[in-house]
Amino acid sequence: NRKSIATIVIPGTVSQSRRDYLHLLESIKSFKRKTHFRFVFLGKADGKELSWLKELEKNKPENISIHYFKEKVPQQIFDEWMQKADILWCPIQNETEFFSQKEYYGKTKMSGNIGDAIKYGKIAIFPENYANSQAFIIPENTNIEEQLFTYGKLMNDDFQKKFNKEKIASELEKTLQTLIKT
Repeated sequence: NRKSIATIVIPGTVSQSRRDYLHLLESIKSFKRKTHFRFVFLGKADGKELSWLKELEKNKPENISIHYFKEKVPQQIFDEWMQKADILWCPIQNETEFFSQKEYYGKTKMSGNIGDAIKYGKIAIFPENYANSQAFIIPENTNIEEQLFTYGKLMNDDFQKKFNKEKIASELEKTLQTLIKT
């Protein structure tokens, strides 16, 4: 008995420099399904990103609702939305800079969204080119709307039972050890 609203959470500060919000917003505008999707931008939005969200709010399909924050999200509110999420959508950029050094997500830098997915026991959609070996990380495909619908339906007790934090932590530890040695 699936609820009629799929809640998709996009965790993290709303910043184009770390995540590809332009891609995400353009994707949402093109949704054609009659399913009601609720998108929660779970991080502070300001500047150009806030204006993009306001624009989307005015021009979104009627079956889409969006929720965003203009201030830093308190931990309790963050936790509540992460618990409610059917699926996480993490449109991280391929690369970023740290002290003028190029960093590559999935190769030289791990996204904090991996930790979010583990902590809250959620499936997460990452860009197709994100280097990953975890079963709960799904590569984004060209029909993200169908993907969100399909994987959102999977978020049930069966997935929660299969989601083993200890096993995942052990696998990630092996990966980190490999990175340290290289």
